[in-house]
Amino acid sequence: MKLNLSLWQRIGIGFFLLTLLVLFASSLGLVLAQSVETTLNTTQAGTQHIQAIRNLERHWASVTATVDQMLLTRQTGLIEQSLQESLAAFNQELANLDQSNTLTDSDEAAATINNLQSFGAELNELVGEITLLAEDGRWAQAQTRRQTEMSSIQRQFDDNLDQFGNLVEAEVAASVSQAIQLQNSLRTFWIIAAAAALVAGVVVSIVAVRIITLPVKELTNQVQQMSQRNFADIVPLNRNDEIGKLSQAFAQMADWLRESYQELELRVAQRTQALQVSNEVSRSLS
Repeated sequence: MKLNLSLWQRIGIGFFLLTLLVLFASSLGLVLAQSVETTLNTTQAGTQHIQAIRNLERHWASVTATVDQMLLTRQTGLIEQSLQESLAAFNQELANLDQSNTLTDSDEAAATINNLQSFGAELNELVGEITLLAEDGRWAQAQTRRQTEMSSIQRQFDDNLDQFGNLVEAEVAASVSQAIQLQNSLRTFWIIAAAAALVAGVVVSIVAVRIITLPVKELTNQVQQMSQRNFADIVPLNRNDEIGKLSQAFAQMADWLRESYQELELRVAQRTQALQVSNEVSRSLS
């Protein structure tokens, strides 16, 4: 089925297709940039979580060291003040761990943080009880609570802390892997888009030659034919665009010129014949 499209419509369709290819390539670039930004944000958040875990471990190590020193030296004065500062820092890091949980939305991560907070509360309570036993002079009982209950809860707390760290590392690794896969896919799409743009450029060039260059060349040949007074039948181009209309107008003008030239030749022949007859009559009269 042949479409009756004007020249500007055909050129417009070509530019429209090229514009779509450019927009497609640009959208791929935006998706890639967004993927890289998401990966960077995830990695940065994971780094902050790992740092928070390390701070939590460090502050709790400071708490246990202070408790052990208090039990060994049997002094509760300056050590108690240092213990309260370490506990405050520990509790602050534990609260920050819950508030900054923006990396993963999994139920396992939420459950792990809840466990950490529960064990943290129990550890705070045990430290307070051990401190009260030490202040009452019941050092043996305080030492027993430290070695049994507090050690048991601390192991569970450390296990959950390691589990949360593994979840964070797994989330970061998954995000990086997903970004790499997306980049590979986008690279393939870019290659396809570049090849499609090259093919489209070649097709547009060929179409431009067919719809513009060749018809104009044919019109030029017809003009040269008329300039040599060759008024043979000029067949208009079988087109419905602007070049086709110009060719039809030029063919009609050629028909008018041919008719006018034939009529002029006829009149010249008639006058020549009349002059010849007049000359013969004059010679006869003479």
